[in-house]
Amino acid sequence: MCIFFLHFLASNLNAFSLSIPYVQKEEQGFIFSVRYKNFPLQEVILSLKEQKEDVLLILEASLYERRFLLPGLFVKKLVYFKKAYFNPEDNAYRVDTEKTTLTFNSAEDAALFLVRSESYYFLFSEMLHERHFVVFKATLTYKTHLNPKLRYTSKLNTYIKNAETIYKFSKD
Repeated sequence: MCIFFLHFLASNLNAFSLSIPYVQKEEQGFIFSVRYKNFPLQEVILSLKEQKEDVLLILEASLYERRFLLPGLFVKKLVYFKKAYFNPEDNAYRVDTEKTTLTFNSAEDAALFLVRSESYYFLFSEMLHERHFVVFKATLTYKTHLNPKLRYTSKLNTYIKNAETIYKFSKD
């Protein structure tokens, strides 16, 4: 039993996760810096290169108000996405975001754009105080013929990796 628990802990140490290293307050909202940890970069690059499958990264930010002895009260939700794919018409890789479409010559460059740290502007114009918190959820979805040990299989496998973190506002 102890061995299984240690294996569970070790596997979670290398799991896909995210962090919020920096927050800046603006007049109409906040700028949150989002950093992904243990991003499966090699698997995503191989998925784009070999199978020409789409890779989707969705970031959800939900604002809640903490209540005494009750679940948090949902206030607002914002969703951001990045979709990487191969476009055979111009023989290039593209990354669509909620605002623009970028073109890359290689799968490596497109995957690096997915994993890089981003700053997101959140229009939380409500009066925020220490009772508010934001739940960040990241979902990475990709398909590949590779198994978790990066060996080829005939079956197309779909992988969904989830990460979540909470940012609690302080009095500052």
